Amino acid sequence: MSDYLKFRSALQNFARQFDRAGSMKTPCGVNISPTKAHAIMEIGTTDNENFTQKDLALSLGLNKSNITRLVQVLEVDGFLKRVVPESDKRLFLLKLTAKGKILCKRLESSSQKYIEELLAHIPKNKHKKLIETLEDLNKANLLIIKKKAKNEETIN
Repeated sequence: MSDYLKFRSALQNFARQFDRAGSMKTPCGVNISPTKAHAIMEIGTTDNENFTQKDLALSLGLNKSNITRLVQVLEVDGFLKRVVPESDKRLFLLKLTAKGKILCKRLESSSQKYIEELLAHIPKNKHKKLIETLEDLNKANLLIIKKKAKNEETIN
């Protein structure tokens, strides 16, 4: 079997396993969509006091309209609030509400337990290489996404 077929098979199996619970539940078992969970965790764990919708879009790799819809839903659900700073009325700073902070802590705890359990089934001497490989895969994928986005801009 070629490297392409082995890689494709492994990647597809990995993606399917993470989506087995359905799109309304995180792999670590919390009943919220993975996209909402990632947004809440990004906002809740950043050291940036001026975290904006644009920052969230960059973190999650989503476009402006998808981020706007996501933030609106999270705000309606009571997990976050948008704050307009006095210094720049064009920005929306994203802040978790009390409800959002509680969910963020639960997500972080569940995520940590899940990842620790996952890593327990992989030999410890392979952890560093696994992390490096995932980082390389993410970087390569981001380059492809940026290239496609740039091509779509020139077509439209």
